[in-house]
Amino acid sequence: MNARMRAPMVLLTLLLLGLDGLMLWPSRLPQQASPASLALCDCPVEFPSHVVRCLTQEQAQALWVTAGDVVPIGPDGARSVGPPRRMSGEQQLALGLRIDPNRATEDELTALPDVGPTLAHAMIQARQQAPFRRESDLRAVRGLGEKRLHKLRPYLVWPGSQ
Repeated sequence: MNARMRAPMVLLTLLLLGLDGLMLWPSRLPQQASPASLALCDCPVEFPSHVVRCLTQEQAQALWVTAGDVVPIGPDGARSVGPPRRMSGEQQLALGLRIDPNRATEDELTALPDVGPTLAHAMIQARQQAPFRRESDLRAVRGLGEKRLHKLRPYLVWPGSQ
């Protein structure tokens, strides 16, 4: 390479390394939205037509449903007998609902960030021994350390805290 081409090549290399360094530099990322900040209404429920409606507490009590339930409505439009199903975990989180680790199904638990099927199964096994009363009870579950619990904190609800 001749001397005339060397200076621009060095300058270009330094510029590219500088830009690469800026891309690797930690930037201020926006805060992750938590369910509490996303809550759209007090009692979102799903109807069989896959429509989610916000009910007042009185309407929910009249239908015997709670937030995150799928209202069992028969073909005649009346409420069917039997307990309501629950929305999927992803749908509950998208609506800003928190998940109760004592009631959650394995699918609901796997919707939580950083929780896979194995950890969800371990959580269910642990709650069968004794229900979770507070966040610290989850530490007994193998695989749930302080860092993971910190990630899960905004997505969980505890008995008596609703």
